[in-house]
Amino acid sequence: MTDSLEERVEATTRLLIDACREKRVSLSGDLRVTEADAAALLNIAPGYLKQMRTGDGSAPRHYRIPMSGCQVSYRLRDIAVWIEIGTE
Repeated sequence: MTDSLEERVEATTRLLIDACREKRVSLSGDLRVTEADAAALLNIAPGYLKQMRTGDGSAPRHYRIPMSGCQVSYRLRDIAVWIEIGTE
């Protein structure tokens, strides 16, 4: 029996949290990471992640904080959804 999308997303989110702890990546209270850290977790260049976000919108859902030059961040759960939808 195959796991549902939600079960896979939850499992992948847990793996991402573990990877953040292992790599000492700073997490916000709602489990967001910077764009550079998100790119590292996805094993892609930060510039490529930015290009995906600003180009065709194919990057995971992102958040803009309108302080300090409008910092972009990614919630780990959104990254997990993006990974799991891409594997279907």
